[in-house]
Amino acid sequence: MRDRTNGRKHFTHPATGPMVLSYEAYEVARTDGHRLIVYQAEPGSTDHYAMVLLEHADTARESAPQPPV
Repeated sequence: MRDRTNGRKHFTHPATGPMVLSYEAYEVARTDGHRLIVYQAEPGSTDHYAMVLLEHADTARESAPQPPV
């Protein structure tokens, strides 16, 4: 990893509405400009609960029966 930047980013998701997440972005050494970006919400905040809701929605979708191809 090389340089790191951080800040806050505003998102609007159709299922949860607006969220403000903190992020840290790291440049990955010996890559052609690749970055690793980590987003997080303040624990206990409405943004945190929105992220938990999205996690559960994604898990439910993955475990739902899929139609045959």
